[in-house]
Amino acid sequence: KDVLEIALTLEKEAADLYRNASSKAKDPEIRKIFDHLVAFEKVHVKKIETALAAL
Repeated sequence: KDVLEIALTLEKEAADLYRNASSKAKDPEIRKIFDHLVAFEKVHVKKIETALAAL
């Protein structure tokens, strides 16, 4: 359980990092890449939350 909680924290921090980078990016294509990365991290967060709920 501890490992999943750490993973959850890391995934949320990664999403925040990418969201912040997206907001600072001047190039729309770069923003789009960061936005896609945020979406991937959100999927990871949901999977980890599901795993935690099953414990």
